[in-house]
Amino acid sequence: FEDDVEVSPHWYTWLQIMYGAYGNRSDVAGIALQRQWLVPSLERRGVNKVPMNRHRPFLYKMVASIGFAPLAGPWKQFVEFANCAIETNTSVATPSLITSGWYEKIKNKASMWTQLFIYFCTHNDHLYTLYLTPKKQRTLAAHWKERGEHHSGKSKGRDFRLAREEDILFEAPAVLNRFDWGADLVSAEGAAAHGNVDHPTEGLSLCRRT
Repeated sequence: FEDDVEVSPHWYTWLQIMYGAYGNRSDVAGIALQRQWLVPSLERRGVNKVPMNRHRPFLYKMVASIGFAPLAGPWKQFVEFANCAIETNTSVATPSLITSGWYEKIKNKASMWTQLFIYFCTHNDHLYTLYLTPKKQRTLAAHWKERGEHHSGKSKGRDFRLAREEDILFEAPAVLNRFDWGADLVSAEGAAAHGNVDHPTEGLSLCRRT
């Protein structure tokens, strides 16, 4: 965790349950403690919101920028790609997503690993991040946004209140709803099938060293 992230007392219990249930699925890139708020699709921003999904776990294309627990297989492939992309100045532009513009404005590209991961997931369309939106606008990991590389000025406090035990669903449904970059639903039936199929993940094939 970054030093301005605060976690719910129940984060580890929930994470263990999720890893036990979904850690071998080929469509899960990682598991998020963050309460995601961003809809990155420029076309769908202002139209859709990140789903509540009845406070049940769900899959979303957008990666978590805090409290992200990656699965080892996809993460290894990503790190290989990211190192190559930074070394070779490979473009990781995703023009249809707002994050691409943010990335272009920063000088230290390595400081925004999330855009590299977003690009990685656009070329590995089967990969999603698993989220939970706890009840009562609470979260498993709160961000204080302290002054630093990504934030200026004084912190306004937690972005969301920390989840209590009664706010969290500690269950792992067999079928997960999947949502795309615009927070539009992809069929749940597809999610069930997707998780049981071995999908090869591209890493270094997305980047070439001369």
